[in-house]
Amino acid sequence: MRKMTIAQIVGSLLAVGAVVPGGFLASEHFRAYELIWLIPFLPAFTVTFFWIVIVMVSHFIAADSYKDPKAIAQAKSFLTFFDWLFFAVIAGFVLAGWFLYEYFSA
Repeated sequence: MRKMTIAQIVGSLLAVGAVVPGGFLASEHFRAYELIWLIPFLPAFTVTFFWIVIVMVSHFIAADSYKDPKAIAQAKSFLTFFDWLFFAVIAGFVLAGWFLYEYFSA
């Protein structure tokens, strides 16, 4: 497994877990306790979407039946861009979770 993949798995779990304390405080503030179940779904669905795209492109690159070097080069550059975009999205969710926690704990 690539180091990037391990970092993405850890980041994904961190992103989903980071919004739970802030979401809990927000749901207490608004007295809408169903929010605690809804808030982690946004990062979870987003992470799932990114994983589906990353796995699809990785399998396309690994496929031996398709030997177009230009297409494989484009897929590799797309995968590199998407890997870093994924980290940016994870960082955004972690920051959003921190903001929710700080805002509603004051």
